[in-house]
Amino acid sequence: MGACFSKVFDGCPLKINCATSWIHPDTKDQYLIFGTEDGIYTLNLNELHEATMEELFPRKCTWLYIINNNLMSLSAGKNFQLYSHNLIGLFEQLKKPGLASQFHTHRFPDKMLPRRFALTTKIPDTKGCHKCCIVRNPYTGHKYLCGALQSGIVLLQWYEPMQRFMLIKHFDFPLPSPLKVFEMLVVPEQEYPMVCIAVSQATEPGQVVRFETINLNSCSSWFTEMGSTGKAVDAIHVTQLERDTVLVCLDKNLKIVNLQGRLKSNKKLASELSFDFTIGSVVCLQDSVLAFWKHGMQGKSFKSNEVTQEISDPSRVFRLLGSDRWVVLEMILSVFNSSLTLTCPLLHSPHPFLSHLPLAPCSHIPPFLSYLPFSPPLSLISLSLPLSLTSPFFSPLSLISPFFSPLSLISPFFSYLPLSPLS
Repeated sequence: MGACFSKVFDGCPLKINCATSWIHPDTKDQYLIFGTEDGIYTLNLNELHEATMEELFPRKCTWLYIINNNLMSLSAGKNFQLYSHNLIGLFEQLKKPGLASQFHTHRFPDKMLPRRFALTTKIPDTKGCHKCCIVRNPYTGHKYLCGALQSGIVLLQWYEPMQRFMLIKHFDFPLPSPLKVFEMLVVPEQEYPMVCIAVSQATEPGQVVRFETINLNSCSSWFTEMGSTGKAVDAIHVTQLERDTVLVCLDKNLKIVNLQGRLKSNKKLASELSFDFTIGSVVCLQDSVLAFWKHGMQGKSFKSNEVTQEISDPSRVFRLLGSDRWVVLEMILSVFNSSLTLTCPLLHSPHPFLSHLPLAPCSHIPPFLSYLPFSPPLSLISLSLPLSLTSPFFSPLSLISPFFSPLSLISPFFSYLPLSPLS
């Protein structure tokens, strides 16, 4: 199984904050869904010749997640709040002809439209939410969504019969500002996950970091023994890989530790991975990790610390937009260059404990793609990764059909895609 970058479009008037992907269960069309400053927009990858993006929701969006054909978003009216969107219903609404296509139920006040008819609904008690994370407990199968409010957190659980997240916990207390780390850690024999809100320096022998966590299983002692006071470190990323294995990203290093913050080392995992650049974001695969930085990406093996793939181009600035199913990158030319060549050698299967997966197979796409000259300084590319269905910590998502043809994506006729409409 191979993997590669494929260009999606050149130039876009929207400022994109996040991205995810979805396959329509009826038409099997593949979509990229973007959260932007102007709203939520969608692009049909099977109809790139149309060269348009369609609006799904007209409010600023900073976070997206799809579960069972429901799109969860962190969107803003006067205040940020969690929303749930019925994707199938919204896409059916877009297909209605004439004036019917202009009838959007989300434009009506919530009290005027019965909940059962609403395609977009606000999640109660999440007003002021500014950060979210999702985890699946592999021991119980329950899926949780945790939201950070200005003065506390809310914990929601996915309820399958009603196809929605239901509020089960609300904790009032001040959170760190800025909140750089906000991830849930599953602890065996605990019903609800712990919430990591910061990483501090080690305070005990053998430790390299200490997790500042909140215990959602207690109503009296919220802060656990894992989270005693210590000097905070600038952690970039925290991800639980296995039952007692957590990856922590610090500046130019990745450390593999247990839940107590002590280094772990075995035949499958090296205890530390180092890079020559400041890491901006990471995506974990089954036996390697992709570290993204300002001017490219480098992959390293968990076992040997050897470089498995690399992209480096000082004339371009890369930004990770999303890694659900597909890795979506935004690329901006800092110094104009008349050609673009992206090199992406074989990527291994995604890590079985991560939420970013499963991802789409693309063995038929060549690992090297060169593009003809283009004018706009902004382009969007997506990385398709091998398929994996072994994800005990996160919800297994629907299967992705083979990736769209690369021929339509590298055509020079798509150099000036006019993306519309704008709200």
